[in-house]
Amino acid sequence: MTWLKYSPRVPFALRSGKSHWFIDAREIFEDKPMVEAVYQYWASLCPKQTLCVVAVPDGGIPWATGFVDWLHAKKIIAHHCHADKKCHSEDSYRIIIEDVITTGASIEKVKRQMDDSGHPHDRVFCVVSRSNLAAIAFITIQLPLPEEYK
Repeated sequence: MTWLKYSPRVPFALRSGKSHWFIDAREIFEDKPMVEAVYQYWASLCPKQTLCVVAVPDGGIPWATGFVDWLHAKKIIAHHCHADKKCHSEDSYRIIIEDVITTGASIEKVKRQMDDSGHPHDRVFCVVSRSNLAAIAFITIQLPLPEEYK
């Protein structure tokens, strides 16, 4: 698994600050079983209604786009929406997708935009949360977390 890296001594320098965890977004989508497992899990948490999927820029965009495409392939109605605009359907279930949560500030910004537009979010999905060092895809789907990441 080359897309998830951990450096216990020297943190990685990121745009959002420093972290001992690094996710290589270019490589993660090469791990097709992992991506499929994440999408299946997210879908299992959604009600059976139209979904409005909002991405947190920039990291959430490929995940949100991929999730909407995956849902369409499963014949589930979903739309890729913008946080500051009206959703396609008034009764849409609104999801915010982020690749990595570090402080939560980016998600809070998107949540405020959605609230201000009159369409608050129903749920937030992420792939990895640095705030508690939990690799969501492993823990929530019950995949064994490799020893080097424990």
